[in-house]
Amino acid sequence: MHQRLAILAMVLLAACTARETADTPRFILGDRALLSALSGPDILAALPAFRATCPWVTKTASPIAEPSDWSDACAAAEGIATDDEASAWLTTHFLPVQMNDGAALVTGYFEPVFDASASPSPEHSAPVLARPDDLVMVNLGAFRDDLAGKRIAGRVVNGRLVPYADRKRLEANTPDSDQVLAWMDPDDLFFLQIQGSGVLRIDDEERRIGYAAQNGHLYHAIGKTLVQEGHIPLEEITMQSIRAWLNDAPEEEAVRVRQTNPSYVFFTDRGPARDGEGPVGTTGIPLTADISVAVDPLWIPLGAPVWMQGETDENTLRGLYVAQDTGGAIKGADRIDLFTGRGDDAGAIAGRLKADVQVMVLLPRAAAERLTQTRS
Repeated sequence: MHQRLAILAMVLLAACTARETADTPRFILGDRALLSALSGPDILAALPAFRATCPWVTKTASPIAEPSDWSDACAAAEGIATDDEASAWLTTHFLPVQMNDGAALVTGYFEPVFDASASPSPEHSAPVLARPDDLVMVNLGAFRDDLAGKRIAGRVVNGRLVPYADRKRLEANTPDSDQVLAWMDPDDLFFLQIQGSGVLRIDDEERRIGYAAQNGHLYHAIGKTLVQEGHIPLEEITMQSIRAWLNDAPEEEAVRVRQTNPSYVFFTDRGPARDGEGPVGTTGIPLTADISVAVDPLWIPLGAPVWMQGETDENTLRGLYVAQDTGGAIKGADRIDLFTGRGDDAGAIAGRLKADVQVMVLLPRAAAERLTQTRS
């Protein structure tokens, strides 16, 4: 098998290292001095990503903010060009909100590039599947307010919604040829599904493959499986050690371990991969390296500026970021994923990124005041 890019092991171990969070989010109005302390260059760097998300946030309700909450901030964001204008914009339209104790773990994710082929071969035996016609995605918040932000997936049988097939059943089925977008190495496909998007190199052409849907089953980290079964000590779990184990294991064992994660992601072909353009996030906007973050929208509304500060021996994070994506392993107020870009260099950065930070979400004033009065 090919040696592949490093993906942060924290993503793979999320199920065994995730912190406990309260069932009901708790929000506290933060120190307003934070806004004036943010530098103009930090704000200006995040502004293009915020502006790009405005058409989405001004039309899409979230559990935390209404579309109308964003209108003034989005309108005022146009034309800002100087540090002073950026600082005035932020202090006029936003308030900082702390989630629980404000502590979070930041990891990294990136857009991998994988070899693939248009037809199956011994090296490329796993199909990249498009969303099946019978998969039904249900936004439960459309039915009950207390279920806002929660979704399930399934298929309709005799007028009833039933669970969709898990990974094991899907991999046992022979897919229709018109559902297959490409063929990949099985391990590459597995990690593409963890990332949620990537670039496939097919016959010297690079095509961007994006997330289309998920089968509704909960994500389970195979790193946890390998630790629990005694194959790899917890302290030695990395992306490289997991891939090495899968590579060395008998094929049936590698299949079994991958299938302990019942979650399965379907993709869509987004066309040629253009230089300098990131993958499309949950908001439908191309992600920006070192600015876009994936969040849990029950805690941080998509489109919101996010202030983070923290450091490790290798990484320093301090500045303004924009929530533009979500992730299956990103749950709760204490988990954030930073998009680091495309390819090997971005993967190496993402693989090393693990930082404890303090976080404030910057919300439009009306949303911040409403939220902290009712959910503090």
